[in-house]
Amino acid sequence: MFNIMKTIINNGVPRHNILYINFEDKRLIGLEVEDFDFIIDTFYSLTELDKKYKIYLFFDEMQNVKNLDRVIKRLYDTGKYSTFLTE
Repeated sequence: MFNIMKTIINNGVPRHNILYINFEDKRLIGLEVEDFDFIIDTFYSLTELDKKYKIYLFFDEMQNVKNLDRVIKRLYDTGKYSTFLTE
């Protein structure tokens, strides 16, 4: 994933347009699908996005959040995001 992020940045996409979350992080234990909108909203509020580019979402170890696939599908369907996932 980090090589892909590096390539994206080297191709001109600002770092601010990239969100990486490792769901094995102990601070995220107990995260529910319902909490995910809060994460995305927080990302938007803390980041100065360059609207010329898509937002790149990197979710590592996504199997640790039950039903996260539904949220990812919803985000993907908006057309605003490019998503990269690992299990």
